[in-house]
Amino acid sequence: MKKKFLFHEKEFICGWSAAATNIVITYPIQKMSAFQVLFNENIIRASQCIFRECSVRSVYRGMLPPLCQKSISISCMFGFYNNLNDYLQTRDVKFARYWSGLASGSMESTTMPFERMQSILINKNFNKKYKNMLHIMLKLRKEYGIKEYYRGFSIIFFRNTMGNICFFTLKHECDFYITNNFQVPIIQSGAQFIYGGLIGSMLSTLFYPLTVLKLTLQKQVGGKFLSPLKTARELYSDGKN
Repeated sequence: MKKKFLFHEKEFICGWSAAATNIVITYPIQKMSAFQVLFNENIIRASQCIFRECSVRSVYRGMLPPLCQKSISISCMFGFYNNLNDYLQTRDVKFARYWSGLASGSMESTTMPFERMQSILINKNFNKKYKNMLHIMLKLRKEYGIKEYYRGFSIIFFRNTMGNICFFTLKHECDFYITNNFQVPIIQSGAQFIYGGLIGSMLSTLFYPLTVLKLTLQKQVGGKFLSPLKTARELYSDGKN
């Protein structure tokens, strides 16, 4: 007898809440990292550029796009994955976790325009040209068309799909190990929290070159869409020199 599929909305809510909290707390650090990539600055110079005005408004300039993007994408990542995985397993579909990871990563990629807006807002070269996220969206659409929202899409799509497949595959294996080796609920929760952080950190480090490549592709507004492979070669050559 096949299991009955039940929709779980709590995964969407928890994913959204966790992502929103994460962005509000860690945004200044993410901004420093982006400054280092965009302007080839060390961490001290990047922090000076960001905190120079010593105001919350300047530090958190450009936070709305990642707040929208991350909260929606992480909500989709966990909610869509868990519900689709449960559904596919009730149908005895092979490799359900892999298909679910691929599908949830694809869903995440639909929020890419928010990442595009963020890359422009954190670039100090555009501070005077663009005021906020809405202003950027209207200007880009008017001057360059909708396609400008999706500059660097292939890199983001690859990162999201492969990242989700790796994350949920490792998470499943760790869940299985913890459930079979720890019986106390509080210990299970603590272990899951720790390994979740470790898996996330490991994958973030592994896929970080794609983030660098994405920021490099998106620092341009208008003009020819550059090849990710060619840009990666140029970055590698610049790094060696």
